[in-house]
Amino acid sequence: VKVMVVLSLYDEDHIGKTLTQVRDIFVRIVNADDGLELARMAISEEECRDANVMKTLCLVREGPLWLLEGVA
Repeated sequence: VKVMVVLSLYDEDHIGKTLTQVRDIFVRIVNADDGLELARMAISEEECRDANVMKTLCLVREGPLWLLEGVA
């Protein structure tokens, strides 16, 4: 099983804007049971490449384990 996490900028007020115009972008994964942050990935302006959508990371299930993979 794979779960792809996608970052998207879509809102009427932001039509025509890109992710490079947003400050302090990050993606995080939090355990809903206890609020513990399991993973956090900061996104730099260079990584956004003037896009309004980007793949950020992938959760991969291997048996009983969940692995986190960055997406290039």
